[in-house]
Amino acid sequence: MTLNCVRRIAGGVLALMMMTTVVAYGQESPDAKAASMLSRTERADRSRTAPTQTFYLKNCSEPNDGNEILTGLRLMLDPSVKMYLVPSQNAIVVRGLADDMELATKLIAELDRPADLCRD
Repeated sequence: MTLNCVRRIAGGVLALMMMTTVVAYGQESPDAKAASMLSRTERADRSRTAPTQTFYLKNCSEPNDGNEILTGLRLMLDPSVKMYLVPSQNAIVVRGLADDMELATKLIAELDRPADLCRD
């Protein structure tokens, strides 16, 4: 998996997220939207007690593949989400809020593909 492949997939997922956000926010009132958005300090406080999940990578054929997936996650997720690569287990450990975990699950599913599906 090349870095260009990671960028292309991440860009597609970001576009999908933006469309979903526009649709979701279009249905809410401005007061509800303002109440649902968390400040950075509130997110950081909540992420300290947030659940942790381990994602085992299935298609890492090269040692650097895990790093490329982790880089893609860090580019797409909020900085308050903590992520660690465990190379000996081919795993990424993520700690964050429920919406961050949902997004991490989708991103890892898109980024952890066999190499022949992502050829440039």
